[in-house]
Amino acid sequence: MTLFKSVKVINSGKAILLSRKYGAPLRYHSTWLRDNANDPKTRDKNNGQRLISISDIPVNTYIKSASLDKKGKNITLNFYLKKNKLNFLLVG
Repeated sequence: MTLFKSVKVINSGKAILLSRKYGAPLRYHSTWLRDNANDPKTRDKNNGQRLISISDIPVNTYIKSASLDKKGKNITLNFYLKKNKLNFLLVG
């Protein structure tokens, strides 16, 4: 089942707009997305403990591109600074 139908970078990379199949779109800020990523630099792979704090994320963290997989369940984000590429599993 497809949960989401599209993702778009908005506000010059400061946020994304995630369109759901049913219901209003969701907006996520780039700093929040970076802070809540589940990558090895952000979370311990064994216990999920946070390895960074919000103050470790540069103020000018912007999203370069965003893509949604064909099933509408995963987003891949590319950030400008530090060339981070992060994946998010969407739950509906």
